[in-house]
Amino acid sequence: MKALLLLAGLFLGSTLSAQIVVDQAGDNWKVKVDSALQRIRECDTTAWKFVTENVKHIGFWNGTFSTTELDNNGQWTVVISSHDIRLNSINNLACVIVHESYHIYAATHHLTLNVCEEELAAYTFEQSFQSHIPNLETWIDSSTIHWLELYKRRIKTTDCK
Repeated sequence: MKALLLLAGLFLGSTLSAQIVVDQAGDNWKVKVDSALQRIRECDTTAWKFVTENVKHIGFWNGTFSTTELDNNGQWTVVISSHDIRLNSINNLACVIVHESYHIYAATHHLTLNVCEEELAAYTFEQSFQSHIPNLETWIDSSTIHWLELYKRRIKTTDCK
């Protein structure tokens, strides 16, 4: 029985990696991201489908905020910040991936949104995903609410380009 569970775990891990390439970096950063991908898959099939349709590559950088970037081959990459990794929250990493997958979707589908509209849409999508995560840390929810309110206020002003 233990051997069967081990084989299932190995298959599941290779399935995640086969769909989305995660760079090797830091101490167990890839393992953390693989766990976050598994969390998305387990908690929300709609978000999982969306992520796998839009994200093909996940990398890392030493910045404060996670983001996306277009590589030299024209492929979009989710770039997770060292700051987000060091928060030691698989739920937060799952939320980051879901959030950034929306930005890739917006870019590849040529959505004509200003910065605030796109962030508002990404945080709204992320918040919907969060509602499916059991035992979500309260600081993650609070942060999302903060950013949603900020972008809602900015949309009402000329502070959004």
